[in-house]
Amino acid sequence: MMRNALIDHVRAKRSNKRSHHKVELLTNIPDAVQMDVEDLVAAMDRLAQIDAERAHIVEMRYFGGMAIKDIAIVLDISESTVKRRWEAARLWLFDALEQASA
Repeated sequence: MMRNALIDHVRAKRSNKRSHHKVELLTNIPDAVQMDVEDLVAAMDRLAQIDAERAHIVEMRYFGGMAIKDIAIVLDISESTVKRRWEAARLWLFDALEQASA
């Protein structure tokens, strides 16, 4: 829901050209590049096509703020599996966003 709310907010602001304010997604990742929300949405959609479970983990962790332990319970998998898939998804998204900004 947070992902959709953020996307809707960005799209609404872009449609009103007179009072356009750029929305930036800030992370707690050191040295993270600032990204365009539309690029993130496109990357998340591509990730969901490749691996829906990893995309769900990113949504729960990043947009929902859920802990690894909670995600493991929701998905009925081990915490170590969630950690591995979260790390793989983060790396994939980082690469996808880096290519989009280049």
